[in-house]
Amino acid sequence: MTARALLEMLRRLTPPAIEELLMRDRVIRRAQAYAAENRVDEVWLEKDALRAHVSGSSETPYHTVVRLREGHLDAECSCPYERGLCWHVGAVLLTLATHGDLIDALEEHVASGGREGSESPLPEGESGEETTGAAVEGGGGSGRSSAQQAALRQAHREEIEDLLLCWPRQRLVEILTQLALDDGGVEARIRRFREEPTDIDLRLFRQAGRTALRPGVVLDRYEVARIAADLHEVAASVRRLVRSGHPEQALDLLLELASMAWARAAEVDDRDGALEGFVREVLQTWIRGWEDIDGRDRQRLAREIFGWLMEDSGSLTRGLIFEGRGALGPTGLETLSNLLTPVLEHRQQQRPVILGGEEGLAHADPLAERVRAALRETAEAQGDIEEFLRHCDAAGGQGVEVLAAARRLEREGRLDEALDWVERGRRRARGTARASLEDLRISLLHRLGRRRQAIEAAWESFVSQPGAHTFARLQETAGEHERGQWRSRAIDHAEASSDATAFVEICLSAREVERLAHRLDASPGFVLAASPAVLDRAALMFEERSAWASARIHQHLATRLLSEGDARHYGKAREHIEGLRRACEKDDDAAAWESALEHLARNFAVVRAWFPPSDEQGR
Repeated sequence: MTARALLEMLRRLTPPAIEELLMRDRVIRRAQAYAAENRVDEVWLEKDALRAHVSGSSETPYHTVVRLREGHLDAECSCPYERGLCWHVGAVLLTLATHGDLIDALEEHVASGGREGSESPLPEGESGEETTGAAVEGGGGSGRSSAQQAALRQAHREEIEDLLLCWPRQRLVEILTQLALDDGGVEARIRRFREEPTDIDLRLFRQAGRTALRPGVVLDRYEVARIAADLHEVAASVRRLVRSGHPEQALDLLLELASMAWARAAEVDDRDGALEGFVREVLQTWIRGWEDIDGRDRQRLAREIFGWLMEDSGSLTRGLIFEGRGALGPTGLETLSNLLTPVLEHRQQQRPVILGGEEGLAHADPLAERVRAALRETAEAQGDIEEFLRHCDAAGGQGVEVLAAARRLEREGRLDEALDWVERGRRRARGTARASLEDLRISLLHRLGRRRQAIEAAWESFVSQPGAHTFARLQETAGEHERGQWRSRAIDHAEASSDATAFVEICLSAREVERLAHRLDASPGFVLAASPAVLDRAALMFEERSAWASARIHQHLATRLLSEGDARHYGKAREHIEGLRRACEKDDDAAAWESALEHLARNFAVVRAWFPPSDEQGR
C-alpha cells in the first residue's frame, strides 16, 4: 500500500472511530489526555508507513508506526503495552484527526516529489517541546476546562500506576512499610486491605480444578457428587476473579474448568447430572461475565457457544444463547446464526443416509433438532419472530417456546412486541400452549387499552373452542353491562352446535340448571352424548334441583359402563346405580327405581348379583 492510500484512510478517521479502535476506556482517556497535552513530538512518512515520536513516562519518546495492511490500519509502538492499540498510537491518530493541516502538509510533501521517507515535522505551535512541560507542571493551565483537568489528572495517576507496576514487589513492600511506620493512616489502610484474588497465579486454580476431578481414578455414582462439590468451590474462587481487575483471564479459566468437567463426565457414572449441572452453571456464569467487558470478541464467543452446541447431547446449552444475548450482541448472534444454518442444511440433505435410508425419515435427527432449537433461541434473542417460526415444526410443538418468549417480553414491559409474538405464533401452537397464548393475547389487548378487540378475541376463541374455560374468559373480558348479553349469546351458540360436551359444560359453568334439564327432557340423545366426566358433574348438580334428571343421567352412565364389559369399571357403575336410587328416593318415586333396576338386571347379570330380587319381586 502507498503512503497516499494510508493518508487517505487517516483523513477519514474521526475521533469516535478512533475510540472504537482503542476499545478500552482507560486507553481512550490516556490517548485523549496525551493529545490534549500535545505529546506527539513529530510525525513523518517513511515509505508506506507513518511514524511518530510520542513523549511518555520514559526518558526517551516512544516510537509509533502506523501502516495500511489489506485495507485495515495496523499500528505498533515501542511501549510495553501488549493488549491492543496503546494510548501513544491513539494520541497520534487523535492529533491527526483534529489537525487536518498536518495531513495536508504530509500529502503536499508526497505530491511535491520528495522522498516519502523524509521528515515532516509538526506545524508550528504543535510541538510537544513547546507545550508539554507547561501542561504537566501547571496542572493543565488555567485555560483548560474542568473535564480536561480531570482527564489530565487521571492520565497522571495511571502513569504513576504504570511506573509502580514495573517495580519489584520487595521494593514496594519496603517503601510501604516505611510509610506505615511514619503515618498511622497508611498503616490503618494496610490493615484494612484485603488482597485481591488477581494477585494469585491462575495456574493454581487450574491445578485445583484438575485435582478435584481426580483424573485416572475409577469413581462410583455417589463419588461424582463429591467431585462436583469440590469443583463448585474452585469455580466460586474463580468467580471472585471475574469481579477483579482482570476478568478476561478468569472467564477463560471458567470455560476451561467447564471443558475439563465435561470430559470427565463422559468417563464416570454421572446419571444424577452432578457434573452436567456444574458445567451448565459455569457456562451461564461465563457468558454473563463477558457482558460487562468492553472490547470483547463477540465472534469468538459465538464460536465457543457453537462448539458447545455441537458437543451437547441434552439440555446443557438450553437457554445459553438467550442468556448471553447481551454479551454476544448483534454481531455475535449473526455469527452464531451463520454457523448453525449450514449445519442444519447439511443434516437435512444427509438425513436419509444418517438415519438409515428412507425408513429413517420417520425418526427425528437429534443433532438437527438441537441446531433448530438453537436457531429459534438465536432468533428470539434477535427479536425476529419470522425466523423463529421458520424453525418451528408444522405440528406446533414449539408453542410453549413462543409462549415463554412472549411472557419474557411482557415482563420487560414490551407489550406491543409480546402481542406480535402471540399473534404470529398462536396459530402454530397446539393444546394447552394454544389456550395459554389465547389467554395472553386477550390480556395484552386489554392492558394496551384495546378493549373492543379483546372482547372480539375472547369471542373468537370461544367459537373456535367452546368450553368452560373459554366461556369464563369471555365473561371476564366483557364489561359489567355487557356480560349478560355475551353470556346468553355464548349459551345459545353452544346449544345450536353439535358439541354436547361443550353445551353441558357451559350450562354447568353458568348454573343454567333449568335450561339443561329442559334440553335433557326434549332431546335426551343430544345431552347424553356428552362425555362421562361432564355428565357425572351434571348428575351431582341435578341431585339438588332436579332429581329426575339426576336419575336419568346416572342410569345412562351405569348402562354405558356395564356395556363395555370391563370389570375394572364395575365399581364406578355401581356408584351410578346407587346415585340412581338416591335420586329416586329424593323424588319419592319408588316405581321409577324399580323400573330402572329391572331394566339393568335384565341386561346385565352382575346387577342381578348386586341387587338380588326380593320374594315379593319374584312373585
